[in-house]
Amino acid sequence: MHTLTNGSRHLRDGITVTHLQSDDGASAVVADHGAHLLSWRPAGGDEALFLSHASGYGGSAAIRGGVPVIFPQFGACGSGQRHGFARNAAWHFLGATLEDGAALASWMLDAVPTVAGVPADPDRVSGFRLTCTIRLEGDTIDIGLTILNTSSQAWRCQAALHTYLRVDALEAVQIDGLQDVPYADQTCPPADARETVRDAGPLVFESEVDRIYLAAPAQVMLRDGQRCLAIRSRGFTDIVVWNPGQAKAAALADLHPGGYREFVCIEAAAIGDHLELPPGASWCGAQSLHLLIGKERLTSQE
Repeated sequence: MHTLTNGSRHLRDGITVTHLQSDDGASAVVADHGAHLLSWRPAGGDEALFLSHASGYGGSAAIRGGVPVIFPQFGACGSGQRHGFARNAAWHFLGATLEDGAALASWMLDAVPTVAGVPADPDRVSGFRLTCTIRLEGDTIDIGLTILNTSSQAWRCQAALHTYLRVDALEAVQIDGLQDVPYADQTCPPADARETVRDAGPLVFESEVDRIYLAAPAQVMLRDGQRCLAIRSRGFTDIVVWNPGQAKAAALADLHPGGYREFVCIEAAAIGDHLELPPGASWCGAQSLHLLIGKERLTSQE
């Protein structure tokens, strides 16, 4: 049996994971594969992230659930691997510690610069360093991503934290804070996809939802019955909201039957405007999840 202390490491489903635990009992599990956050339990609370029972692990598999790190492209918005390569790469564990009772850990992914003489390509990410930092205590977890251009050429990229949030019943979920925010509807054919505006109240899930909200607010609220979660971002300009719906979910081999009803993805993202990084430049973004329980407490926080 593994002793689950802060920073303890062991194998899970064939990949190395790190257990984090704050002094007040909040916990998380993070895989070296993709620096992928697999689990988050607020202090005294239940699991707050969704993880598919049918997911693959390790190798070229993209873990279905938790918080995948998306870099250097979002979806098929580029010539490279869908959603980029960072979520499938082996990151280097830098260490874990306790800081004033909060659990803190970080991972790094490095790539050496390309050799001189390669033609400049603004969409070709050559030398880079990614750092992912997790901090948790109480009812809050913070996921930070830093991107550094270590090459001698400028390049541009996209990035996102593809966060799968567990819900009790999809049909009872609503998201507040995105009213009147322009979005690109990814369920439309490419020729028909366009920015539009939703102004009819909170977002609910009656079928497939796949939207990129451009210039999104810094906070939105996920309401799931009496459970409320504040999703806050820093540095990221956009928000992606996704659920495949019943038909598309049935075609996902790594999603267990009925699993689509158990999650909503609310992703902090930099998609609409590519991140432009000159040589030596860096960019930082973060997403924090803050659990709120009860309407009275929610009102006092808004």
